[in-house]
Amino acid sequence: METIEVQKFPLMGSNMQYDMSTRSFIERQQPPKLDTTLEKVLQLLTDPHSAKVKERHTKAVKKICDRYYSGFYLKDLELVYKVVESLVQHMQRDDDYTSSLVQIIMLCGKSFLKEKALMMLYTGTI
Repeated sequence: METIEVQKFPLMGSNMQYDMSTRSFIERQQPPKLDTTLEKVLQLLTDPHSAKVKERHTKAVKKICDRYYSGFYLKDLELVYKVVESLVQHMQRDDDYTSSLVQIIMLCGKSFLKEKALMMLYTGTI
């Protein structure tokens, strides 16, 4: 008996594809987006289940520094403070976090960015 190769044809502009073997439409699997945000890094640093994964912590901080290379947004100031605070706590237990903390502090030395010119009216002076 001969095996028949199953062909799937993606539809343009859709997350559906047509399966020739079943002659029906099936939903295409989307790859997960790899988006590193300050919230996710803070969650990673403060999660008790990932407390001993130094490599992931340092890679996440490096991704944040690469993403915000020109400075942090003013609206993210509170999250940046919490990330720095968490890195200080980790550094007291292990010296491997020193370079990550230095990278974040160097970015904090740059001026904070505003998304819109009217942002100062909403946030006030800091």
